[in-house]
Amino acid sequence: MPPSRPCLGRAVVYLGDDDDIMVRTFARCLDGPRLADGTASFRLLRRISRPTSHRELRTTRQLLGREPRSFETYVHDTVAAWRAAGLLDSSPGTAHSAGASSEVRLTR
Repeated sequence: MPPSRPCLGRAVVYLGDDDDIMVRTFARCLDGPRLADGTASFRLLRRISRPTSHRELRTTRQLLGREPRSFETYVHDTVAAWRAAGLLDSSPGTAHSAGASSEVRLTR
């Protein structure tokens, strides 16, 4: 298992390809056909691996006018922007507070 990353003010770890964890996580927000579609999509996407080509990276650099960010940097930047905009719940027990739980809740 890769090392934990504290991007969200809490430990963030890869839990593997455990379907039970995925379904329980998705079921917090989805049910019925949306839950079935969401889990089916992620099962399919899990099997697809395609490296980014040098041409695609060059095009991305041209479009962005800078180097692409890592996913970890993207998450860090997004969480910081959401916090600054008041979009993250900062009540006790959420990722914004000390002693954080394993969830981040949006306020809107």
